[in-house]
Amino acid sequence: MGKLRIGYGTLKRMSEAMILTREFTPRLIRLGLILGMIFYGAFGIVDYFAMPTNFHVAWIIRFAILLPVVITFLFLLHFKPHIALSGFTLLIVAGVAQFGILFMLSLANKGDYAYFGYYVGLVLVMLWVSFVFLFRFWPTVYIALFTILAYNLIACFKQGLCFYTLDSFEFANLVSNNFLLVSAAVLNGIGTYQLEKRSDENTLIQDELVKDKLQLKLAKEKAEESDYLKSAFLANMSHEIRTPMNGILGFADLLKTPMLTGEEQQQYIDIIRTSGEHMLVIINNLINISKIESGQIEVNYSDIDVHVQLCNLYDFFHLEAQQKGLRLSKKTGSRKKALMVKTDEEKLNAVLTNLIKNAIKYTHSGSIQFGYELVPGHLQFYVRDTGIGIPVEQQKLIFERFIQAEANKLKKYEGAGLGLAISKAYASMLGGEIWLNSNAGEGTTFYFTIPDADS
Repeated sequence: MGKLRIGYGTLKRMSEAMILTREFTPRLIRLGLILGMIFYGAFGIVDYFAMPTNFHVAWIIRFAILLPVVITFLFLLHFKPHIALSGFTLLIVAGVAQFGILFMLSLANKGDYAYFGYYVGLVLVMLWVSFVFLFRFWPTVYIALFTILAYNLIACFKQGLCFYTLDSFEFANLVSNNFLLVSAAVLNGIGTYQLEKRSDENTLIQDELVKDKLQLKLAKEKAEESDYLKSAFLANMSHEIRTPMNGILGFADLLKTPMLTGEEQQQYIDIIRTSGEHMLVIINNLINISKIESGQIEVNYSDIDVHVQLCNLYDFFHLEAQQKGLRLSKKTGSRKKALMVKTDEEKLNAVLTNLIKNAIKYTHSGSIQFGYELVPGHLQFYVRDTGIGIPVEQQKLIFERFIQAEANKLKKYEGAGLGLAISKAYASMLGGEIWLNSNAGEGTTFYFTIPDADS
């Protein structure tokens, strides 16, 4: 089966290389075959007068050989596999038509009109092949060369003649016929070449139009998706801003309540402070994502000690993790001394902060570990947790801007969903990349890299 499939594919490509496939349709094939069948059959009337002694043989060629061949191929063209091989079909039909005319020439007597005039039928078949069947330039040239060569062989040998035995009339007839055949072949070739060239140009234009149409469709879909996601994002942001604002206003009013104990006042003040910090994070993220979108973020390189950065992050998040019953740990690699790198301290700290905050937020029990590993040419940071994990189908979306608002439409966790989008942008600005490994319910490990010339 494999060999048959390969053979069919090869034949299909060869068939398509013969004809101008873009302009060619099964309907056009059938129309060309029917027209050829009608004209080839109608010339049977001429046979009766042009070759009176052998017209019955000419009729056998026309009606018992060529027409059944054409009818057979007309039937086969109703099946898709054969349509793909239509180039071979038309080549066979043209070959049978040419051989039929050549055989009639070989049967014609010297006094018959067919002896001098039937070569014109070869010209008609050449035109039929080129402008009805739409063969390409080189197949048309090969058919014309074969036709002229076969005609001369018939003229010289089938009649028992050779060039040196021809009388002046026969020689002049042979030369004039060859001149007409060659002229027809040249003109036919020029027309076919122009037709093929224009067809190829139209094909390129059509391909470009299809490509432009596809790009416009994709751009439209992307714009519609972006508009929808931004609307969802704004709706989510409205909720995220109102929540801490309601906390601030509500507990500020409660502070006005007389006879509050000092403990109650402190509790309300802590809630107001927490709500204010939450709102500040949201506002900062909005400002940062806006700057990223408009290209206003600059990278400020300086020499920093990675160990010091990780220790500071551990001290900052240790209490928060402990309050949730989580074990927070850091890993600083095999090097005990200071590890200096040239990067943007603020952006490096922002990426790690976002990842650790997310790990604490989405982990209910277990542990969180963060640190780095030395890889050739890079420092590879990681944050690993035993949290809820991320489904595979959402992993490509979570780094996209405005996507998380939609992905977490029904989420029970607070947050605007901008942290990972900002982290991805910062990692790219620092010359690295960010990715993750995760399965739903099995925890998540985020990785990101920054260049390190000394690693």
